[in-house]
Amino acid sequence: MSIVINKSKTLCLIFLGLLVSSTATANTSQPNILLILSDDHAKKAIGCYGNTDIQTPSLDRIAREGMRFNHALTPNSFCSPARAAVLTGKYSHKNGVTRLNQSFDGSQTTFPKLLQQAGYQTSLFGKWHLRSQPTGFDHYCVQKMQGMPIDTIVFETDMKWIPWSPKDRKSYREGGRVLPGYNNDSITTEAIHWLKNKRDPNKPFCMCLHPKPPHQPYTPPKKYEDFLKDVTIPEPATLLDDYQGRTPEAIESKMSPNRIVLGQAFKKHRSHLEKENQNISRDELTRAMYQEYIKGYYRLVKSVDDNVGRILDYLDQSGLAKNTLVIYTSDQGFSLGEHGFYNKQWMYENPLHQPLLVRFPETIKPGSVHDSMVNHVDLAPTILDFANIKIPNEMQGHSLKPILQGALGKVRDRSYYHFYEHGKQLPEMIGIRTSTHKLIHYPGMEGKYQWEMFDLENDPEEMNNLYHASQYQRVRTTLTHKLRNLISELDDPVAAPNLLKTSQQESAQPLAEIFDGKSLDNWSLENGKPVPSGWEVNNRTIHRKRGKKRIGNIVTREQYGDFDLSFEWKIAKGGNSGVKYRVQKYGRKMLGYEYQILDTGKTNQLPSKKDTGSIYALFEPNADRKINPTDQFNTSRIIAQGNRIDHWLNGQLIATATIGNAEWEKRIAESKFSDVPDFGRNAKGRIMLTDHGAEVWYRNLKISSLPKPAKSNAAAPK
Repeated sequence: MSIVINKSKTLCLIFLGLLVSSTATANTSQPNILLILSDDHAKKAIGCYGNTDIQTPSLDRIAREGMRFNHALTPNSFCSPARAAVLTGKYSHKNGVTRLNQSFDGSQTTFPKLLQQAGYQTSLFGKWHLRSQPTGFDHYCVQKMQGMPIDTIVFETDMKWIPWSPKDRKSYREGGRVLPGYNNDSITTEAIHWLKNKRDPNKPFCMCLHPKPPHQPYTPPKKYEDFLKDVTIPEPATLLDDYQGRTPEAIESKMSPNRIVLGQAFKKHRSHLEKENQNISRDELTRAMYQEYIKGYYRLVKSVDDNVGRILDYLDQSGLAKNTLVIYTSDQGFSLGEHGFYNKQWMYENPLHQPLLVRFPETIKPGSVHDSMVNHVDLAPTILDFANIKIPNEMQGHSLKPILQGALGKVRDRSYYHFYEHGKQLPEMIGIRTSTHKLIHYPGMEGKYQWEMFDLENDPEEMNNLYHASQYQRVRTTLTHKLRNLISELDDPVAAPNLLKTSQQESAQPLAEIFDGKSLDNWSLENGKPVPSGWEVNNRTIHRKRGKKRIGNIVTREQYGDFDLSFEWKIAKGGNSGVKYRVQKYGRKMLGYEYQILDTGKTNQLPSKKDTGSIYALFEPNADRKINPTDQFNTSRIIAQGNRIDHWLNGQLIATATIGNAEWEKRIAESKFSDVPDFGRNAKGRIMLTDHGAEVWYRNLKISSLPKPAKSNAAAPK
């Protein structure tokens, strides 16, 4: 189910967490904040995430003394867009940076600006990569674009900011000063110097430290030039992936930004290998180039870890550690040879996941691990929350402070991704990830390459595209609707007609009216007698008057097998009615599955199984069962196919059942249907408008027949 937490509820949870947590903070109301945002750091390249090829003692220390997040996701896996999301707490379509090298609108709200206004002293060191001049920082020392590994050029607060073009190296180097030495070492030295000598000790500080590595070029500091030189790094299982049945198959020869064997960064090494062995195969090239790539990458990771250690040591030595919130993350994850890839961009697990390690002594329980999904847009609200600053409504993320304090289990159960097209080599991707599945839509691709769907529990390497598998139709439908809902909730103006088509267009057959808007000739009482006068047709709507006596349920004259039924309804305040389907006689009883409609006038929700309703007595609707105000129509949809039943309300999937499985049999045995032989076995029956003495209105009742599912669809897909 979708969990939506608003800002006011978040603040309440924080307050409660402070009251009950055994690790309640003893720090001041405005702690210091250190955000370390590295570049292209895969979470798999850190010891605490399970890497055994290298050692990362400093990063492991943050995890050991704080919390490690296993599913921290980026909303747009490219440097500029990801950094804008971190600053603003907003997705790309809201912060204006959708692609690489776009200029950031520095006039918009960012967490450094709000910290400044609240009395913080703010600073920024390292890679900027947002073109426009940084705002919200009392001091900055940045590289406008990538920066060079050695003797990089930096630009500082007291220098004139000269506009630059990403196509002209001279323009983005003009006006800066050379920072001697290895990039990451010298930037860290500048940051520590500011902490020691330039900050105001009477103010809380927020420092953003943005190391360039492990972004290419893979030029390490001298001490790591021979690191892993004589070691063979184990290959990922998917290194030689042929992409069969998945979208990369369509452009495999064009993917120089992603495939190791085609990568520009390794062009010289490939030429050398081919010159040494003219008959070398593509697979042999990939394997040899992988070793070159991964060792270069790990050498840069060692540099990151060393300099994180320098910062942590200074916090200890200066007495600042106790009251400093330390956050380590990256602008996105990275592929370490999986699928033969390096780089990021694709919505596969490795570039989608970045590391997230958070430490705050006496507040975060040491050694904590969090497994639910969080997102880059959550960082700004989290930082503001720890600083006791009101989170602006425009920020789309959630504060993670309640999670870090142990007062909340999760802030989301689905995460949105939108990567914008960058030429023919990098297609647009719009997707959703849940804890078990992933759906990706590629609007610019053709035919079968427009969609990918993965079962993350049974196929964590994402090798089997299930989108076109008939037995996964229900999962596909559910994910598609959840993705549409996310697009609507986040107000993303996507241009993807094949994704945003209506539910009616998805039906196997055109929807046919079972109520023509004029009469009830196609309906009768359960005993076949004509519909009595208590039911009337008015303005193309079926209206059941409120009366002293029940007037009788009405049913369609036709029976339906597998179907897709949609209808609109509203009910009087306090009313109770519903729609039954697959209605058949079971002995003397006329039974079917009931979609229960109830307006209590208080909760504005469909009932739970504690209330009433035959299907809800077996499978309780989830938290998305909200109905519209009493005087407004709701839209409902029921899909019954084979042994699978789905209920939808106002675009949200609210209940799912699989007839005949072990859980179903157990619940039947415990329910009021336990004495009804073969209840629900017959997959064919009538549609019934139920009468519980309430005043209710129905309109736009439409149905379409569905094909019989494959036999494997009888069990709920995982």
